[in-house]
Amino acid sequence: MSDTSDYQTTVQRKAGKIGELHLQRNGIALPPLSTPILFPVLSLMTSTSTNGGGIWKYLLKDVMKYNVPILSQVLHFLDFNLRGKHIGDWREKPMRERYREPNDPYDAPMFLDSGGFKLLYNAGLSLSEFGIHKETEADNILDFQLDLGGDIIASLDYPLPPSLVRAEAETRMDRSLQNAFRVAKRLAEMENPPYLYICCHGQSREDIQSYVTQVFERLPGRLPFGLAVGLLVPLRGNNDSEVLSRICGVLEAIPDSARDRIPIHAFGVSGNLTPILAYMGVDSFDSTSYIQAARSLSYSHLTIPYAGKKPYSLSRTHSIVKTKLHTAFGKGQRFIHKITLSGLYGPVPEEFESEEAVVGYDFQLLPRNAAQIQLGADQFSAYLDRHKAHNELIVGYATSRAYRKVLELVGKHHPDFILLPTKPKQTRLSEFFRHIHLDELIKILSSVLTKKSK
Repeated sequence: MSDTSDYQTTVQRKAGKIGELHLQRNGIALPPLSTPILFPVLSLMTSTSTNGGGIWKYLLKDVMKYNVPILSQVLHFLDFNLRGKHIGDWREKPMRERYREPNDPYDAPMFLDSGGFKLLYNAGLSLSEFGIHKETEADNILDFQLDLGGDIIASLDYPLPPSLVRAEAETRMDRSLQNAFRVAKRLAEMENPPYLYICCHGQSREDIQSYVTQVFERLPGRLPFGLAVGLLVPLRGNNDSEVLSRICGVLEAIPDSARDRIPIHAFGVSGNLTPILAYMGVDSFDSTSYIQAARSLSYSHLTIPYAGKKPYSLSRTHSIVKTKLHTAFGKGQRFIHKITLSGLYGPVPEEFESEEAVVGYDFQLLPRNAAQIQLGADQFSAYLDRHKAHNELIVGYATSRAYRKVLELVGKHHPDFILLPTKPKQTRLSEFFRHIHLDELIKILSSVLTKKSK
């Protein structure tokens, strides 16, 4: 074994392979990580203490107890109410040292993704208070990954949504490549660097093949690295053949001389695609399915589908509201025109839910993204102005903080707009399902629908 982190294929077959990722931590070799492997995705910085917030306080202790290798993206703290000073405190010690104090010792490998999709999908969001600046974000993110003690890290990438125009896609691919080369150069100068995965992107098999080819042409030969394929989640389920095509593009671009020492990771992929991709030669995967199942109290046996269902009407939140409305109004439900608030697109009328652009995007609006919140409010207000003659009653129902902020802004320009629930205890998704709030929605709608049903 080499004196630095590296990957070795131990069994090679036409159908897949078995390998070992040898990692170093502070110059000390860790037990080999056998592949194929599935990394559960975990959020670590969910409160100001290592006890964790929400559902994470129940999961973190067990994960640490059983020394499970995990994957986490370093910007996940944006989903929680943490400020710059809190993150500064978190960065003073590596994560495993933080969790070793109140919990059982945790020594399993940590794979830290860059969180590039958070930066990209929230372009108006300033992260300067967290020490991340637009001009130096690749270096800043690497510093963050190193501070948190990642044994495996991924380079900062800029994902390519399915509907992205070609010119912008080419710009983002080039920027992702430059970030990878920058990070690789810095790691090559370190004595005991973490293991690096280069993030790979492309709008087609040919794109990603060219991307990977450039990696091998330009990356320093002395630094071991793997390849991580991004933005497969929007394709999975809707276009599995394209997922397989992108993976083929990666495999085709790896030189024969390097094939047995280059592991491949597929971001966000699990479920029934896992054995197929492992058969093709993918070595590792990650998934949030288990946490999505826990949040929705769903039973999970081995694998479950991705919980963020599209079209919106298939999601758990929409299904619950639909059932509630049908029980209350029966055929009178046809007088309700449902509009979904998209953090990316603003209002999405139900007749457009199945449009490719709507089904294919993956975006979560953050409370800190003031620019996108204002844009969503402006788009929704404009929509209501155009169609006000057709509506007798306009009601919004939202409990998540960012989306509720959008509707609060809409209400300032439309005095007849009713925002529900009127008094949620908290501004979070769990409030959405409380019977007292759903009953309030039914009561408001009844003022119009009972008349129409007669």
